[in-house]
Amino acid sequence: SHSAEKSDTYVATLKLFEEGKTIREIAEERHLTESTIEGHLFQWVEEGRIELGRLCPESRMEHIIQTCKEQPDKESKELKELLNCSWGELKYARKRIKKEQES
Repeated sequence: SHSAEKSDTYVATLKLFEEGKTIREIAEERHLTESTIEGHLFQWVEEGRIELGRLCPESRMEHIIQTCKEQPDKESKELKELLNCSWGELKYARKRIKKEQES
């Protein structure tokens, strides 16, 4: 997987986030969608640069992961509606599950 370190767009997002800007503010400033910005930030979580809790409470993520495991055949769209979560949260949850299964 590509490292965010090497990508200017990821670094630009991180910088603004570290300045205390919200996902919405970063999206407006960078002319990108909130979903894209959230994706950048979750990539930084994976690389250990941002605490997960700054994007999503750990307990909420545990719940999302648990639900994904219990319903492996559900479409992402259905899961997203069921959990009332964002695409970024869902994608991150799925990556965590995949890592667990690989180790």
